[in-house]
Amino acid sequence: MLRQIMKNWITFLGPLAVVALMSSAGFAQEEEKPFVEPGLIMAPTEKPIIQWLAASLFIVGCVGIAFKHPRRSHLD
Repeated sequence: MLRQIMKNWITFLGPLAVVALMSSAGFAQEEEKPFVEPGLIMAPTEKPIIQWLAASLFIVGCVGIAFKHPRRSHLD
């Protein structure tokens, strides 16, 4: 009985310990900074709100046209 309980705990805690050790190794790594060419001034980036709005309106228009009733009464 005790042997079965210990076996269950090992099968539960074994993978849990492996995952915990793997994640701690990942956190220990230093963050890599992106390469910046010396002397190059980067322009500030802006959020692409206008592009998302335009794309959303285009998709809504396409879906609206696709589901528009053709107003035909004789389709035989």
